[in-house]
Amino acid sequence: MVKIIRNGVNDPKYLKESDIVAIDVRVENGFPMVTNDDSAADGTASLVWDLKGYLREADKKDVQLIAVNIRTDGQEKRIIETLENSKIPYFVCNMSRPSYHKYQQMTDNIALPVSEYDHVSSLLNYKTTKWVLLDCFNNDVNGQIWQYQNTPADINVVWIAPDLRGLREFNEKIKRFITIPNSYVLTDYPEDFE
Repeated sequence: MVKIIRNGVNDPKYLKESDIVAIDVRVENGFPMVTNDDSAADGTASLVWDLKGYLREADKKDVQLIAVNIRTDGQEKRIIETLENSKIPYFVCNMSRPSYHKYQQMTDNIALPVSEYDHVSSLLNYKTTKWVLLDCFNNDVNGQIWQYQNTPADINVVWIAPDLRGLREFNEKIKRFITIPNSYVLTDYPEDFE
C-alpha cells in the first residue's frame, strides 16, 4: 500500500493520528515558522505556528513523517537543527543544489529533486541521501515513471502527484507504479491513491 503524504497540513489542528504530512517552513524574525503560503491576497505568507510548537503537536498525534518544504533560502541550518531535535522522522525539500552540498553533512534527510531536468544518475554526485522527489514539470508523467524505474532500490521515492501541477486526471496513471515499500506520494487528493 502506498504511503500518502498529505500536502499543506500547515496547521496542527488538521493533523490526524499517525499522519504523514508536508508543511511549508520559513524563518521570520529568527525563528522557523510553519506558514500558509496561499493564504494572503497579496501573495505574502501568513504565519501559522512556530516549528517547535508544530512538532510538539505532531508528536502528540504520533505523526510518522513530516516533509518540510523550505521556503527561506539561507536559513536551512536553523530549520534542520530544529527538526533534528524532534523525535519525528522528516525530510526537507526544495533546497538549492549548493545548499544541499552545504548541509548534507548535517543530515541525510534532504530530498533531491529528480525531474525531466535532473536525471536520477545525478545522485551519484552527492553524498548518500535517503530521499528523492520525482517531479514532472512538462506534464510528461511517462518521464516521471521512467525516472522511478532507474532509482536505486534503497532510496525513498516521493512522487509529486500530477494534481500538484493541476493535472489530477493523471493521478491514476502513476498509481500502479507506486506500490513498493519505499514509495510515497505527495498529494492534495489522498483519496486518489487509497
